[in-house]
Amino acid sequence: MASKKIAIGGISTECSSYSPLYQKESDFTVVRGQELLDLVDFPFADYNLEAQPIFFSKSAPGAAMDWISTVITALFAIGFFMKSR
Repeated sequence: MASKKIAIGGISTECSSYSPLYQKESDFTVVRGQELLDLVDFPFADYNLEAQPIFFSKSAPGAAMDWISTVITALFAIGFFMKSR
């Protein structure tokens, strides 16, 4: 039986809607690759799953994020905005 692929990723933060500030991309720590799989610590192979780590972006509790900041943070985390060579 062929293994099934599963993507692992997410964004985690606690937002205070009372704060006049907004969180920005630099407020987040990004975890990728094997480091993300180690963080999840799940026996994927035991369930015939092939984990594909995408990213996990997290910040300390803080201010609110508007929807565009959330999208931009996710795009930065997956490397969408790459520096040209």
